[in-house]
Amino acid sequence: MSLLALAPAALTAAADWMAVWFERRRLGWLTKPSVLVALLAGFSLSGGWHAPLTWFGLALVFCLAGDVLLMLPVRAFTFGLAAFLAGHLCYTLFFTLAHPPSPRPFIRALALVTLLAWSAFVPVFRALRRKAYGMCFMLPMALYSLVLSLMLASALSLAFNPAWHRLPALLCAAGASLFYLSDVILSHNRFAQPIPRARFWTRLPYHSGQILLTAGALLQFAVQ
Repeated sequence: MSLLALAPAALTAAADWMAVWFERRRLGWLTKPSVLVALLAGFSLSGGWHAPLTWFGLALVFCLAGDVLLMLPVRAFTFGLAAFLAGHLCYTLFFTLAHPPSPRPFIRALALVTLLAWSAFVPVFRALRRKAYGMCFMLPMALYSLVLSLMLASALSLAFNPAWHRLPALLCAAGASLFYLSDVILSHNRFAQPIPRARFWTRLPYHSGQILLTAGALLQFAVQ
């Protein structure tokens, strides 16, 4: 199959990165959700929305909702978090139900991601405990980090799943890793310590990860 249908999403992502880098906020309000809109369009035109890709399509829809909600005032942050949590659950269901992983590689991947999550999110939870509003976010962030870690572990285990072709498995694993990195940067910047140009460094791996995930999913299933 041709991945040219994803080219508009890549170009829109590049435009969004430039808007963020040069602090064109009004333009960013347009380009940020447009990336997922273009990605959903490319996904649909490339043969998405049939089993087992339905779960993947739903994940993109929830991520689009999360993008929009996180652009709203801070009181909408929890709703944006919930939308992305639903998206990660859909990604995990896609990775695990389409071709169930072997238990041993999945457990190894989960152990590795657990160690990664400990080093990545413990500073965030420590910072939350020091903030007056921190307890309100402790449970949502704990749940989100758990689901995010399950998503990453399920994606990493694809490389050891004989039912997955090599290139799609690597694309999905790389995409999930970039998505994870984006969320770690976002969490640290929002709750632990401000990061220079955090919006750019959050969106760069986020959009790249979403595009790689979509390419991997389509390569694996769209032509079967």
